[in-house]
Amino acid sequence: MPNPRLDRNCDFLTTDKESYDHFFKIKSIKVIQVSRFRYEDKAERWVYCMQIVDGKKDDLSKGVKL
Repeated sequence: MPNPRLDRNCDFLTTDKESYDHFFKIKSIKVIQVSRFRYEDKAERWVYCMQIVDGKKDDLSKGVKL
């Protein structure tokens, strides 16, 4: 069963709290929304959902090294 919180507007799931810095290497991306997606009990950490709010999502495929 698909997760109801995960939809096509979710650009990136990560456990790295600082990974939003990588999005800003792409100059066309201006605003990122970061929210808690779910808590991983076994790893004792949060999974974060990062969404591009203002910018060109297509630019993610331009080979920016993360």
